[in-house]
Amino acid sequence: MFTDLNKHAVKTSNSLSTLYDARDEIAVATKHVIEDIPFFKRYTDKERDILGKNSSNLFTLNMLYKANQRILHSSRCSDDDVLFLLGFWKNVADNIIEWQEVYNKTLTKKALREDYIVSLAITINAFGKLGRYFYDHQEVKIKAVLAGLQRIDWSRTNTNWVGRTIRDNGKVLNSEEAITLTCSEIKKQLGIELSKEELQKEKQLQG
Repeated sequence: MFTDLNKHAVKTSNSLSTLYDARDEIAVATKHVIEDIPFFKRYTDKERDILGKNSSNLFTLNMLYKANQRILHSSRCSDDDVLFLLGFWKNVADNIIEWQEVYNKTLTKKALREDYIVSLAITINAFGKLGRYFYDHQEVKIKAVLAGLQRIDWSRTNTNWVGRTIRDNGKVLNSEEAITLTCSEIKKQLGIELSKEELQKEKQLQG
């Protein structure tokens, strides 16, 4: 049996591994977030890492897991950390108008994927980086600040995302620098002061 299992082993997806990992505290917390926030519960695939363009889901468990790793910067996750993650993601979900429109079926998932950046892995990672700011500055009134997400233009036609989240040709960027620049733009629009690293990246972007 041991030989057969090893000889014919199939590599599981990161999402599926996270789903059944009860020892990884961030994995457990991420599952709590998905189960407790209706939007994520409805649109998160817990088994796949890559979603097809016609998928009924918008996110993967692994995508949110990685974002939570950015928030906590640790393998540990206390009960207070779980409460923080739940509060942060609930405020994000409640204040992205396009997500609510999809949930209420006034915007299609296809239109969200094609016309907006808020279902991209890079944007979810940028939210993770944003979450770290609030984690480090818990004196900031997170609910009041994140209400500003409603005012942000998330459409791909918004030139503010060019060079940060997408290329000139509309292709999605995929790098740590792109995540930082996407987060910086969100922070600027929320009125949050940028870090030294973010300011340096902004200068480089501006040439």
